[in-house]
Amino acid sequence: MKILIVGSMRTGGHYLGKRLSKKHNLYYLGEILNTFTHNKLLKNGSLDDVETKIWLDIYFNKFNTKICLEDTYLEKLNHYIFSELVAEFWLKVLERQENYVIKIIADSLHINESASISFLCKYAKLVDKIYYTQRLNLMDQVVSLSVARKSGDWMENRDTFDKQLSDDELTNAYELLIKQYRILNNLYSQYPGEVITLEKQLEQKPYPNKFIYKGDWVLPKKFPLINEQTY
Repeated sequence: MKILIVGSMRTGGHYLGKRLSKKHNLYYLGEILNTFTHNKLLKNGSLDDVETKIWLDIYFNKFNTKICLEDTYLEKLNHYIFSELVAEFWLKVLERQENYVIKIIADSLHINESASISFLCKYAKLVDKIYYTQRLNLMDQVVSLSVARKSGDWMENRDTFDKQLSDDELTNAYELLIKQYRILNNLYSQYPGEVITLEKQLEQKPYPNKFIYKGDWVLPKKFPLINEQTY
């Protein structure tokens, strides 16, 4: 059995992946288009395929460049090239693999929306089951993403976040999530699957030091939740 979890950021996809892996006795590869995942797979020796290890080692060292506000155009370009190479490579790897769960964020490749959808369609064709993850509390999702981006810590055991979020930071997170939901809706229209809503179907375990936003910023308008037409 081969399972794809695709969603926007901060919707419980990692938790769902581990749960499905345990339930169906499948190997959870994680967020395969995330460079940190490649490091983990290589370090732990999780991939037995020699060709896979050699490829990842060569291209990770050649193309991986951390993206930040100060990056030059060339550094960003190298990151995009790396992302597309990784996406193409994983397609080849997964074509000959069985019994896995993978997670992909809708715009992991940092390329235009049509190209992102094209890649996701290729992955959708490989698997037996697709789960789409989303979140009803859109304000919480924007705040959660903003905190993770500003702190650089995406895990539940992160330190207490004691800074303030600016309107620009929240707006940027909102616009990124809007893009991801557009991609998800497009993919869903071509490859329907099971929609998992964080608040309804996943066990709620708020971070012990969850940040509570007390500012005045509000959502500009409703998100296009999966299989909805509100944009």
